[in-house]
Amino acid sequence: SVELADKNCKIDDLELTPEELEMYVDLHPFTNTTPYTVVETMSVAKAVVLFRSVALRHMLIMPKYQGPEVSPINSNGFPIINNLAHIWI
Repeated sequence: SVELADKNCKIDDLELTPEELEMYVDLHPFTNTTPYTVVETMSVAKAVVLFRSVALRHMLIMPKYQGPEVSPINSNGFPIINNLAHIWI
């Protein structure tokens, strides 16, 4: 909130009621239900080409074998893609 930003508070300093802790925001209207995915064995070069040519903001890396983890990447959080993209652009 604006109040939190004005006071330079930390999020840990907030006191929330049990009712507020149960609240949530439905993001379905703003999310893509069919995201682009790549398998973990795909080359970084091919992933970068796809990432940049389609102007993606997020991409999911799916494991080769079924497992509990899926690795999301985005343009800010994956330095290899950022570094390669600067070379190619």
